Amino acid sequence: MRTLCLLSAVALCASLLTGLGFAKTVVMVVLGLSAAGCVLAYGLARRGHDRWAVNLMLSTLFLGLSTLMWSNMGLRDPAMAAYPGLLLFTALLGERLLFRVLLTAMVLNVLAVGLADLNGWVRFVVKPMNWSIITDHATLLLITGLAARWLSRDLMQAVTQVEAEARSAQEHADQVRYLSHHDSLTGLPNRALAQERFERAAAQAKRSAQQVALLYFDLDHFKLVNDSMGHPAGDALLQAVAQRLQPLIRDTDTLARFGGDEFLILLPGLDRGERASRVAEQVVAALAEPFSLQERTVNCGGSMGVVLYPADADTFDELVKRADLAMYRAKEMGRGQFHFFDERLQATVEEQLLLDAALREALLRGDQFRLAYQPQYDLQTGALAGFEALLRWKHPELGEVSPARFIPQAERNGFIVPLGLWVVRTACQQVQAWREAGMPAHLRVSVNVSPVQLRRTGFAEQVRQALAESALQPGALELELTESMLMDDVGDGPRTLNTLVDMGVELAIDDFGTGYSNLGYLRRFQIGRLKIDRSFVSRLGSTAHDEAIVRAVVHMAQSLGLRTVAEGVETEAQRSHLQRLGCDQAQGFLWNPALPPVDCERLWRTA
Repeated sequence: MRTLCLLSAVALCASLLTGLGFAKTVVMVVLGLSAAGCVLAYGLARRGHDRWAVNLMLSTLFLGLSTLMWSNMGLRDPAMAAYPGLLLFTALLGERLLFRVLLTAMVLNVLAVGLADLNGWVRFVVKPMNWSIITDHATLLLITGLAARWLSRDLMQAVTQVEAEARSAQEHADQVRYLSHHDSLTGLPNRALAQERFERAAAQAKRSAQQVALLYFDLDHFKLVNDSMGHPAGDALLQAVAQRLQPLIRDTDTLARFGGDEFLILLPGLDRGERASRVAEQVVAALAEPFSLQERTVNCGGSMGVVLYPADADTFDELVKRADLAMYRAKEMGRGQFHFFDERLQATVEEQLLLDAALREALLRGDQFRLAYQPQYDLQTGALAGFEALLRWKHPELGEVSPARFIPQAERNGFIVPLGLWVVRTACQQVQAWREAGMPAHLRVSVNVSPVQLRRTGFAEQVRQALAESALQPGALELELTESMLMDDVGDGPRTLNTLVDMGVELAIDDFGTGYSNLGYLRRFQIGRLKIDRSFVSRLGSTAHDEAIVRAVVHMAQSLGLRTVAEGVETEAQRSHLQRLGCDQAQGFLWNPALPPVDCERLWRTA
């Protein structure tokens, strides 16, 4: 644009210099103004005002060319040859309105010059061919050609730039689309792309009466790797998993990462579910193999849930939800395996949701829970030895809800923390009330403690506060723990147990023999009693194996100075066997079920 302005100014100045023989004062003024207008247009173009520069340049050029035609040879003047070029530049550079105005003005000017020549109104002098005319034509042709060349070069550069920007925009769009459909860490398809491919596979399966399998899995110990080795190691593990599993599937299958350590394998075009089982076995086996991270060997393993379209569901989201249920069922069964979805899992989830809502309501109301106390007896003397506090829940619609149903659910959703605290406080208050009413001081109450409670910070302080509020001596309270809780060093558990022992609270191991056997914790936490699980007691007298286990537990406890309590005693034969084996105490339906507090008070008063 700036080049065109300069060329136009040069051409007009040249006309002034070469046309001195015919130029009059007015003509020279007009040509000078036209040249000045081109220079001004150049300045506007340099400042970025291209629109104004184009309009000014083209207008002044038209004025200058028309002036040359009127002052020289009319339609035979070389300036007439510049009209087409001026129109071309106007069409390319100017606005539509300017083009129309200039075209109209040129036509009218040509008509006016022609009529003036025909009618003799203006006498145009047609000069014989001379070097001036030749120079004018050559100059106009040269300037027009150079301007067209520079204009075409600018246009080609603009086109090239537009094409480059278009390519860049397309590449950026392709990159955005790729990132929106792929995981940035592993390069695997993400959930959105997996869903798109499932929709296509489902449509094809529907037409051909086939099935589509979704294998949903995560890594069993990924959090441990992240926490112990850092997030870079976790990222490297996810990348290694993707690389290891990719060769196990077909090109038509899809391995996708959903986020975190969750993956999905899509198997389209299945005639039967057997191939899904084979792939699931291969994937679980591959995940069970160790990985090498940061010059260390890491075992993570994986658990998987498998669903089939259309048998299990007909939408992607519903299939993923059901595969997730099946995966957690596989984890409950021991991890490192896969499990197919079945309707019982859905029923279980619905029951858990119902229990969640009912538990939340019961905790808010506070009038649906109660404690029952099962007496414990000395096997040698038959005297009352204490009580175990057992939680009971009577829902207005569900009726009596078994602890085997609601306690595991309360542990999963965290409700066990306020519920367990209520049990400890209520038991302490009840025992203190009995003591104030005359209950013998050697009788104590046992309360079961959940692993969730023990891992929470502040549990020991809650027990201390419950004892203080009820004015109960710590030695009258016994907390029953499982072996797995004593083996667990996660959280504040070990410190909490030591604090409780220092307070004077008694500790007992519940269901001894069914968990992890490590006698070191008996000495570490000053355990007072071992409770023999009912599964061993129920088979006493029928299998020598169980009798040998009970005998071993009793002898070991005696050698360590611990007392033993047998649970679930229901027959006289069981009581006799336990007495003969040297067991100290027992509880069960042979004597009493769990009793309300008023019956327990009557029991210890008559005892």
